[in-house]
This record gives sequence, C-alpha cells and structure tokens, in this order.
Amino acid sequence: MNFSSAFDALGYDLKAPRTDWSAERDNGVCLSLWAKEIKFKDGGCSFDTKRDAMPIESWNHKPGFRRRLEHLRKAHETLGGRIDVVIVSGTPGASYEDAHPWKPEQRKGMAWYVTDFDYDTGHFSAETRPA
Repeated sequence: MNFSSAFDALGYDLKAPRTDWSAERDNGVCLSLWAKEIKFKDGGCSFDTKRDAMPIESWNHKPGFRRRLEHLRKAHETLGGRIDVVIVSGTPGASYEDAHPWKPEQRKGMAWYVTDFDYDTGHFSAETRPA
C-alpha cells in the first residue's frame, strides 16, 4: 500500500503527502513509524527516538518534523497518548518500500500510545497496549 493510502485507511488526510510523517483529525493523531525501528518483546511493540531511530539531528530539520511535534503534543496532552500508526517498510532516511495501517482489531486489540514526549527536543517513545 502506498503511504497516503495507509493514512486514508485509518481515516486521516496528509496535508503534504511528500513531506509529512503524521496527520490529525478532531479525535485522533496518526504517526508513521519505520518497521526497522520498532522493537518487539513479550508480545508487544515499542519505539523510542533516543534508542531506536537515527540521531534526531539527522531529521529534526525536515519539513515533517515541526508538524509531527504538534501532533505528538495533541496526542500526549489531550488524547491520553493514544495514537494511530502507519508502519513503513524500507530503510529509514534512504528508501521507502511500503506502508500498512496498524489496525488494533487485526492486532489482538493492541493499540499504540505515546508514553513519553519532550516538546523541546522532539524525542518521544511509544508502545502498544490493549486498546
């Protein structure tokens, strides 16, 4: 599935499909995460920009970064951390291959939640939990 279609499948419209990594609607936020950066353990998934992603200095100047900060803030402050997720395959920073919407009903009821967020740096962590 292409990137925009994966967001569409979750009910989100990317404002700038070529540069955005996230989207929002009135009652939700959706982030894209690279499959290669997600950690799997004990039946759950986690992601932390400090541990799992390329150094933030290599991508915090890109157009999608500022918009994602606002989306993360909304999720963290007003949505109890709950986010929708699009899983992107390929090599972070180099090549995109495919994208798939994370649908809790197809993932044993597991949904993604932002567990930590630092607005000043943009670092965040997220994990799956029962929806």
